Amino acid sequence: MRVFKEKQPIDNYTGCVLIGQYACAYFPVHKNRIIRSKSDPEAYILEYGIDRSFKLTTNDVAKFIADDAANFRSYVRWGAPNSEYRYSVTLESYIKGQLELQINFPVKDAYAPSENSLGGLIAGFGCLLSNLTDQRDFRIEYIHDAYSNGITFYNSKTASYKPSRPDIAEEYVQFGISFAVPDEFRTFDTERIMLCAIVIANDFDSQRLLLYYLFKAAGYIVHEKDAIYLFRKSPNNTILAYEFNGKEEFDSRKPKELVGLSWEDIMGMTSYNGW
Repeated sequence: MRVFKEKQPIDNYTGCVLIGQYACAYFPVHKNRIIRSKSDPEAYILEYGIDRSFKLTTNDVAKFIADDAANFRSYVRWGAPNSEYRYSVTLESYIKGQLELQINFPVKDAYAPSENSLGGLIAGFGCLLSNLTDQRDFRIEYIHDAYSNGITFYNSKTASYKPSRPDIAEEYVQFGISFAVPDEFRTFDTERIMLCAIVIANDFDSQRLLLYYLFKAAGYIVHEKDAIYLFRKSPNNTILAYEFNGKEEFDSRKPKELVGLSWEDIMGMTSYNGW
């Protein structure tokens, strides 16, 4: 990562930048592309793996947060009211100078950011986005905190995530991002891909570091209060429905096949009652 004291010009910039209180860090951009899976022609994968990049980036992000937080602590001084001096960092993703996603990460207080666990979570977002720079129209769909079992749905280009248990030096978070299906695979204008990921990172165990991600499905998305539904046609032209709720995305259960609905019915949907 390249670190600067000030944010650099973003004209036509593509990539991710982590903005601290006293510096900015720029993620390396990886030329990667989405391809069809050989084992499942209906599924998508990244052409090149990102595990090594993720682990290296986690270390870089953790060091950046440690240095930036130390400068912040020097400024506010010991004993300053935490209510006045909250430390946070913000991850921004740009495509050709346009802001695609912005995620703010508030920390427990000015003096005790969990650099490694927070670094793993931010690296998970940053590495995936840095390998998807040829894609467009991103949305943060949800973030699920495993410790609180709470989930926040966004359907937005902006989000804020604060761990529910800052006293635990580990992050175990699932999140979902959607984006427009690449031109070569798109079958209708509003078709989107759901990317689901799990990040596990621990402050005291560098071996306990995991990023698992899955391009779950592509299709037509409908948002509800407690879930997201994605609909697509099967090879035999039946309608398949996937539910995304931050809990079962990585289960092996099959999508539900809907009976009595046409694709025209699906495309006209603004809500869905689930199953």
